[in-house]
Amino acid sequence: MSNSNRLLLSIAGLTATGKTSLALKLAEEVIDSKKYKGVILISADSKQVYQGLEILTGADIPPSFTRVKHQPYDYFQHKTLPIQIHGVSIINPDDEWSVAHFRDLAIQKINKAWDKNQLPIVVGGTGLYHQQLLSADKSIYVKPNPIIREKAEELSLEELQNWLREIAPAKISQMNESDINNPRRLIRAIEIAQAQKKRAASRSQLKLDHPYLYKMIAINADLEYLDDQIRQRVEKRIESGAIQEVEKVVKKFEDQEKTLPSFTAAGFSLIQSYLQEKITIKQLENEWIKEELSYAKRQLTWFKKYKPDCWLTVDSKNNISELIELDT
Repeated sequence: MSNSNRLLLSIAGLTATGKTSLALKLAEEVIDSKKYKGVILISADSKQVYQGLEILTGADIPPSFTRVKHQPYDYFQHKTLPIQIHGVSIINPDDEWSVAHFRDLAIQKINKAWDKNQLPIVVGGTGLYHQQLLSADKSIYVKPNPIIREKAEELSLEELQNWLREIAPAKISQMNESDINNPRRLIRAIEIAQAQKKRAASRSQLKLDHPYLYKMIAINADLEYLDDQIRQRVEKRIESGAIQEVEKVVKKFEDQEKTLPSFTAAGFSLIQSYLQEKITIKQLENEWIKEELSYAKRQLTWFKKYKPDCWLTVDSKNNISELIELDT
């Protein structure tokens, strides 16, 4: 592949703005342009990786795709076009997944795509994944520390905060309110701080060949639009079986309930409360919508800090092919 064809595109932005549908539409345009022999879509969503929670997390695989069994991770292949989707519905709810896992998977697929004259597109709303793809912080490769995690299970939120404050005061002072009140993120920060203190070895990093051109496109929308879209989406997920999904997963992994990252997916704990008859179905629906809206606001804050190459509104996103210069 010539260097001029080594394009890497990221489609990021707020939840419920149609990132995946846009990526699929663009993929078909790329195929029609005949500039590339195929398109590889790579999911940058930290929750859609989990099998068994596809409805809850919105990991909507179109019927035109079929699952291909593959090691180490399955992928989805379009039935008639050279388009693949990677990073969706690939691990069990109790398997480990992190930004480092995402980065390794993405780099492997991107480099292979370029070798085959295919266009790689990273698509999803987890901003950290996009940010760490090209310039990874070495701390993301620090291995989980079972000793720290075992000790942390016995500690309260305040005790975890004090632990991190003692060993890494600068780190905890930089954390936002959401992170500082999240036990899982506190534990991870403690692991990284301890590893850096001891200069512990982390696993090796894969190298991404330098792209000739990289563009991150982010999709934005006003709150009124998001509220309407999220409301429709939550209603659809409930009708489609999200409650049954959560019930099945909880029963299978109930002994690990407090520690599984998959259980932190939006709507998961609310569905648990509904199953325990603590809230009504209407309360579940309303609170889930609020949770998704709150997440969208956090996404917007993140992307304002790590600015994309350009913002598109939901009304202008159909012009994306012009932005990435498909005809050049």
